[in-house]
Amino acid sequence: AELFDDIGAAGLDEELVAGPEAAEEAEEADKEA
Repeated sequence: AELFDDIGAAGLDEELVAGPEAAEEAEEADKEA
């Protein structure tokens, strides 16, 4: 579980779970923040 928490902190879990499209949206949101 800790490993996945670390991956989540890097935003990689979103790409694995929701797909690359959601990961791109997350990256854009990070840039806007």
